[in-house]
Amino acid sequence: IKGLGVVLLVLILVMLGSTYKRWEGQPPEVALSRDFKALGRSPVLAVTIRDAGAGLNHVTIRIQQKDQDIVVVDEALNKAPMKAYDVGNWIAQKNMMQEGPASLSIRVSDNSLRNLLRGNQAGVTKDFTFDTQPPKLEVLEGQHYINQGGSECVVYRVSEDAVQSGVQVGSHFFPG
Repeated sequence: IKGLGVVLLVLILVMLGSTYKRWEGQPPEVALSRDFKALGRSPVLAVTIRDAGAGLNHVTIRIQQKDQDIVVVDEALNKAPMKAYDVGNWIAQKNMMQEGPASLSIRVSDNSLRNLLRGNQAGVTKDFTFDTQPPKLEVLEGQHYINQGGSECVVYRVSEDAVQSGVQVGSHFFPG
């Protein structure tokens, strides 16, 4: 029995030694391509996930809005060190979003043996407004004739949801 205990101890030590790297405790990283408060019908938004340790195991990306829960991505990753997703393109393809508040939720796990063999986990939740209506522009003054070398003024009004406004002349932008 004493010999059996020594053999078991040696086997456990060998097993722990051979799986040492898979016991790492660093959670995966989740990065959004940009910060945002609102998204439109065809948003530009990418999500990149990485895990330098044991590699990625699983990712779930979903959008919750009112009574909808749309799963955009639900994928097993086979120990990949990095994966990128064009979430904006998938949002445009689903075309199920409604005007109003929504939430983007990203959950990732890696192949670590920690947390009862479920791996290290990371998550990001981003609340935003889904805005399908373009800002409105109203010119308040009529047509003016500009003399060469002269100057001009444009009087306009934009709706409250406009993030930026101004006048574009060739490659020059003049903020309003």
